[in-house]
Amino acid sequence: MIKKVWNFFEKLGCVRAVDSLARQGFHEEAEVLMLTMLIKEADIKLERMDEKYYNDDKKYDKKSVEFFRKARMC
Repeated sequence: MIKKVWNFFEKLGCVRAVDSLARQGFHEEAEVLMLTMLIKEADIKLERMDEKYYNDDKKYDKKSVEFFRKARMC
């Protein structure tokens, strides 16, 4: 629970930073920060998928978990 709250506020801080950079005209830097944030969010989702996969009687297909990990998407 604490992890989810922490991630929420970290994401909120990144969004505020992106907004501030974009307002100042640093659009490329804002885009890089947004992409970094999306990759981090995808990694967090992959961790949750792994936890569910290994804890929930093999609910998810291992091949699909590996595919998403390689593609860096969720």
